[in-house]
Amino acid sequence: MSSISFGSNNLGNQVGINYGVIHLPPDHQKTPPPTRLKPRPCSTAPFKKDPTFVGREAVMSAIKDKHRAIGQGHQRVAFVGLAGVGKTQTAIEYSHRVRQSTPDAWVFWIHASNAARLEQGYQEIAAVAEIPGRDDPKTNMLQLMCQWLCDARNGRWLMVLDNADVDGIFFSSNASNERGPLVSFLPQAVHGSMLITSRNGLAARNLVGSDGHVITVQPMNEEDTLALLRVRVSVPQCGEAGEKEKALVEALDYIPLAITQAAAYIANRSPLVTRVEADATPPE
Repeated sequence: MSSISFGSNNLGNQVGINYGVIHLPPDHQKTPPPTRLKPRPCSTAPFKKDPTFVGREAVMSAIKDKHRAIGQGHQRVAFVGLAGVGKTQTAIEYSHRVRQSTPDAWVFWIHASNAARLEQGYQEIAAVAEIPGRDDPKTNMLQLMCQWLCDARNGRWLMVLDNADVDGIFFSSNASNERGPLVSFLPQAVHGSMLITSRNGLAARNLVGSDGHVITVQPMNEEDTLALLRVRVSVPQCGEAGEKEKALVEALDYIPLAITQAAAYIANRSPLVTRVEADATPPE
């Protein structure tokens, strides 16, 4: 047998008389790895849409005007108000409306009551979005997420910072000086927007950068609180709003959380009251 082989980049082979196996050089063209599909945008909000949500249309209109369309310029808006006034519930409703109107946008929900919870929120986002490098223990998660959020190729997004009540959390460096203030890791990308809920007007103004982007959430008006009471307590139990119902919501200062708790108490007691009244009814 005689043969001639060409090495290097020349893959040709010349074979004379062959009485055995011909060993050809390996194929230098490797099969490319399969394309990795990116996760589809979704919401990380830990709350489902509340079917009993009522009112707050003026607040919804105000934030829509200030946010414009998600992805058309970075905007930050804050809901400020007393505890229980409905800031978080309104933010939940708004986040679901954003997902419905803009299904290709991410909605990221972060509990921002302290630095640890904010960083935990970033870790959860990294897991959902399957961001490379998230499992490396040496990774600076805040920096990794900030860079990812700044990259327009990753899509439009709305970030909700819930309960951002402590100003110092965002604007003070940590004791070891290993990183800057947390506010430096909140990106101002043109394809993303933020909604902050807070009881602290100063913290809210510092985060959004303008008094004009702070929306004060007031207690609900009588009409909306009565509507809330009716959807929380079934109509046969509550019926048309009367003087007792009006007196109740007024006594609760028209605070949605207080009314919701009162409605739950009424709903739980009503079957018992009905049974007692039935037992007390004299036979005919």
